Amino acid sequence: MWRLTWRRCFLSGPVAGSNPGLAAFLKGAVGLPAGLTLVIMTGAELFTGNVFVMLSGLMKGKVNAGALTRNWVGQGTCVSIQSTSL
Repeated sequence: MWRLTWRRCFLSGPVAGSNPGLAAFLKGAVGLPAGLTLVIMTGAELFTGNVFVMLSGLMKGKVNAGALTRNWVGQGTCVSIQSTSL
């Protein structure tokens, strides 16, 4: 008999296989708020916001393509270093 335990509840494979609705609910109700809380508490910057700001600056002519590339590569490097140091 298969018992539902907390450990199995957070493994997406068994949960998604047996109850995809519950898996989607857990990702949305637990995963997203927890991740967003960590971003806000650590003062991190979301890459999507940076993409929006830099592309709008490029479209208005206030930022050139070289600055855009340097910004994205620099941020990607910082994110990679931070994620490996955790």
